[in-house]
Amino acid sequence: MDKSPFYQISTRQELANVLNMQLKSLSYVLYKLNPQNLYTSFSIPKKSGGVRDIVAPQKTLANIQSKIANILMLQPENEASGSKASHGFIKNKSILTNAKTHRNEKYVLNTDIQDFFPSFSFGRVLGFFEKNNAFMMDHKIAVALTNLCCYKQKLPQGAPSSPPITNLIFHIVDFKIIKLARKYKLNYTRYVDDLTFSTNSHSFLKTHHNFLAELNALIIHEGFNLNKNKTHLEFNNSRQEVTGIIVNKKLNVHKEFYKKTRAMADNLYKNNKFSIDDANGTIQQLDGRFNYINQLVRYNKKIKKRGTPYKTKYTHFSESFSKLDRFYSFTGKEQQYRKFLFYKYFVYGDSSIILTEGKTDVSYIKLALKKYVANYPQLISLQGLNKFKYAISFLNHPQSNIKNTRCHKEKKKKKMNTNQMSRRIPFFIGISEDGGNAYDHFLKYYSEGVKSVNPKQFPNYPKYFISDLGKAYSKKVIILLDNENNEKGNGSPLQCFISKCDTFKLKHKEDIIKELNTQSYSHIKYNLFLLTIPFKNDSNEDCTIESLLDTTEISSLSLSGKRFSKDNTLNTTNNFGKQALLTQVLSSNCQGRRKNVGLCRLKNVGLWRSIGSLNSIRFTGDFNYVGMMNQPI
Repeated sequence: MDKSPFYQISTRQELANVLNMQLKSLSYVLYKLNPQNLYTSFSIPKKSGGVRDIVAPQKTLANIQSKIANILMLQPENEASGSKASHGFIKNKSILTNAKTHRNEKYVLNTDIQDFFPSFSFGRVLGFFEKNNAFMMDHKIAVALTNLCCYKQKLPQGAPSSPPITNLIFHIVDFKIIKLARKYKLNYTRYVDDLTFSTNSHSFLKTHHNFLAELNALIIHEGFNLNKNKTHLEFNNSRQEVTGIIVNKKLNVHKEFYKKTRAMADNLYKNNKFSIDDANGTIQQLDGRFNYINQLVRYNKKIKKRGTPYKTKYTHFSESFSKLDRFYSFTGKEQQYRKFLFYKYFVYGDSSIILTEGKTDVSYIKLALKKYVANYPQLISLQGLNKFKYAISFLNHPQSNIKNTRCHKEKKKKKMNTNQMSRRIPFFIGISEDGGNAYDHFLKYYSEGVKSVNPKQFPNYPKYFISDLGKAYSKKVIILLDNENNEKGNGSPLQCFISKCDTFKLKHKEDIIKELNTQSYSHIKYNLFLLTIPFKNDSNEDCTIESLLDTTEISSLSLSGKRFSKDNTLNTTNNFGKQALLTQVLSSNCQGRRKNVGLCRLKNVGLWRSIGSLNSIRFTGDFNYVGMMNQPI
């Protein structure tokens, strides 16, 4: 068995080192605050009736328990390859992987362990940390670690450290149950405390009572108890269910669940609110429900191998976006999910969203706004020490993350919500990864009465959400493109975008150009705006986000003898590109040193004033196309 980072540690200093904490901070929690005083208790209703008592740690203790959980998750028993039966709180496993094992079986037997987490006593957890070959901890240190994880002499349900501990301790029990299941020719999986068995063997109908008796004896011997009220055998001629998923012939959700989810979405679209279990719901909860439904749809499509290819993750490579036939093969559930995603990202809320042309643009904008936070309160505000709140949101490109910088690691560590474009947005909405042409398909959603635009492929969501429902929305969709000279820019992303707006009858080309020349942005249609990066120093040269950096410092920057070039067809032998430049800029600013990179001088007043003025526009009155175009900007 692989040794744990906790293996044979014998001092509090070693424990603090493993937890990446200062010794005095750890001692303060253990002996001054006392972990037993750092919990909050509450109850949540059960689907089967009654309530479930939850004991959740307060933030100080929860942070330590999360560190413990992350370490314990590295043990083989808590990894997908090492855990033979468990699917709960294990990387790359879920209720979906748990359920699909039992798909299309003649018999499905469900049961669960009564009071699962409280069954793991302080002594049991302590004994595991002391005696297990992967840990073998000193007694006093094992007591300290156990005290950080237990509440009132047992594992609390609601603590982040509880699930990985139960998986480690129950691992040997899983193997014993697997051995018993093989005796009766059964498949076996466990999701936390839910145990499921299935088989196509006709004889199981006669032998399942004997199996349950042996299983019950085994569970009792290990110090647990089966919940007899939740033990039931299901047949393939009736609904078979595993952890809430129907598994008869294909994986599916209850019709009632899907209908309720769709009704919630309709209420949100029409009334700006909806309820879940008699309480106000959030758009994140609704997103979770739709995403859960779509996981099952994606899995079933993968099994059937029909339509566009499905993988474990969304297909998002550039060649995928030309295959618009995937919109025709979308099921009804996928169509509802696409509709919801468009609403969530491009209609819902007051925070205007910026869609950029290049992968690096968003990172530059955010970093510059942080630098000039005091100058643009309508765009960003300081919420605390190095904590910023944007008044606008961004749709980052999927591959725009810079993974080799300290700044990126800090972002990942803090799990900052940057509202970035997930792979489902390109797949469902049709926005591709890079360049002005990325938004060609997106424009089609705003078009009306254009023969070349099939409404089945591109439903007119903006018209429905904004005009048909007759509500006033304040959220703007701002597409920010590089500013390229009209004479030089033929075929440029900006010129292509303007031409597409004309082709799709959104707005005449001449009107867009006129507005761009006078105010650097153009109101296209409904809540859609086109914004360009202002020319630098009132020049008429092509202007990208990199053009706003300090030219002298960028031109003098050398990486292994290479010089910066913004040309996409650069000579990699002599030049480095935009992505490499951004990496240098982020590194220098995250470390608080300039390193001859002039991002701190990225203060183009015209750009921030343009974004700020667009962000402050509030639509009023009848929110239809004609009414909007008559409104003063």
